[in-house]
Amino acid sequence: NPLTIIGGFARTLIKSTPPEDGKRQYIESIVREARRLEEILQEVLNYSESLHPTFDLWDVNNLLTGVIGSLHEDLAIAGIDCRLRLDPGLPQVRLDYKKMSYCLRSILTNSLEAMGRGGRIEIRSERHGDQLQLVITDNGPGMGPEMIREITTPFFSTKEKGSGLGLSLCARILEGHGADFEIQSAEGIGTTF
Repeated sequence: NPLTIIGGFARTLIKSTPPEDGKRQYIESIVREARRLEEILQEVLNYSESLHPTFDLWDVNNLLTGVIGSLHEDLAIAGIDCRLRLDPGLPQVRLDYKKMSYCLRSILTNSLEAMGRGGRIEIRSERHGDQLQLVITDNGPGMGPEMIREITTPFFSTKEKGSGLGLSLCARILEGHGADFEIQSAEGIGTTF
């Protein structure tokens, strides 16, 4: 795509531009913003792909363990204690592994960023009759009712560098799976997804 070309040429230019050159800061800005636009474009493409999930049978506990494993370093750096409480007797579930991984990672990243340094996240998998429930709870700052409504709206973000697609795409993915997406939060107490 054109952004890749722009970013590539800018990265080539920066290699041959000495630090004292006045133009270097402009080239660095081009590199940084091209990378940011590439990330946003990738999220938009993921958003449009979510219309056509590819379902197969998966063990949700393995899915959760894999997602936590991919975020292990981020959680450790942030000093967040992450606890898994997984029901070992759950049946396999028909889901799109890649999209559900993205969804869970988006929720966990949202919690991680909201909490800043320190805190606790608990992740549970449970069976309620013929329903399977995944529950992610953090003890972060929490949100008011208006914020809860806004965070699943595409392109809404409270973060300076966020695209605002993470949780809205997550809501769309879960809808495509025929699943409910509930958010409960209390300011100063935490949030449960």
